[in-house]
Amino acid sequence: MDTDTKKQIEGLRDLKAQIPNIGSWIRNFRRILGMTQKQLAARLGISSPSLYQLEQNEIEGKISIKNLDRVAQAMDCELVYFLVPKQKFKKIRKEQAHKLASKFLEESSSQALLNDNPLEKEEALEKLVEKLVQSKHLWNDDPEALKSIWAARSSEASTTPTSSENLIN
Repeated sequence: MDTDTKKQIEGLRDLKAQIPNIGSWIRNFRRILGMTQKQLAARLGISSPSLYQLEQNEIEGKISIKNLDRVAQAMDCELVYFLVPKQKFKKIRKEQAHKLASKFLEESSSQALLNDNPLEKEEALEKLVEKLVQSKHLWNDDPEALKSIWAARSSEASTTPTSSENLIN
């Protein structure tokens, strides 16, 4: 996904904040159009009680997208359906990586390798987070995948001085 597309999708959060919660969009649009329940029901080929049930289902979040689209078409409207991220995608990925890395380091024997040094622990956590953000395993709770990422990080660390080694040298 390119940067412009991500920005457009993330911009939907602003749009969502501007949309009022009006209960039933079907009922409100029908009324704005000056259409009775009976008239819209006839356009849909259903009974008035069935249309009432559709409006109730919409309010309760039980209406199918297919039915909502049918109603929209009957009112000469277009159904627009989209997901709105609560925060930037990059932040969502980083938070997931941090959660997974923290859990892994707390639960695994890798913690013993860090010699109770808070600086090394924080550095290890950040490096693991960086790896996980780019990993296809970000949304898996797969200990084996995390072990391989940790092992790759550990083998890099053995060829690169740690921050405490840099302080000594």
